[in-house]
Amino acid sequence: MRFPMLACGVATLTTNDLHCGPTDQEAGRAVVMVAPLVLLLGFGVQWLLLALWRRRYEEIALRWGPNLVLLGIVSGFAAAMITVEPTSLRWAGEALWLFGASYATVLLLATRAFLQFDRRRAFTLPHLAPLLLQVAPAVVLGLGLIGHTDVQEVLWIFPGFGGWAAGGLYLVLLVEAAIRTRRRASPTG
Repeated sequence: MRFPMLACGVATLTTNDLHCGPTDQEAGRAVVMVAPLVLLLGFGVQWLLLALWRRRYEEIALRWGPNLVLLGIVSGFAAAMITVEPTSLRWAGEALWLFGASYATVLLLATRAFLQFDRRRAFTLPHLAPLLLQVAPAVVLGLGLIGHTDVQEVLWIFPGFGGWAAGGLYLVLLVEAAIRTRRRASPTG
């Protein structure tokens, strides 16, 4: 956390710019613009978990129909946002990293909750949680419907903590799935 603050301090001192980073509107637009790619990466993150859990529960599946509808909706918003303000693409790299990590964290928590309570849809419905909690507010901010709010950190940085939270959680879930789904040798007489 020290490096971003140091970078902002150096940038402020050298450029006399008191605002370091995107505005809420720019951040919202950048998040919406990278959301389709983040959604696709989320499918990839879930795929390995799905492969492991399917060894124990055959009814588990990644249903592509609803997920492709979600991808189409998110892609439509992204395309519209790019046409409204293409200059917000300059924040796409940061949005992909920070929002992507936060999206993965919320997605993995939701996937694990669904595995506990509704296994059949554990790899289909969990995408709704980060889309509603993180992308819907980005659309509102990106369109300028809400003024200055300071929600960037709470929605798109802190949940994923730059990948540390998502990476650690993913590792724990992979180990859990590997242990709970391993095939046990049958005892011989």
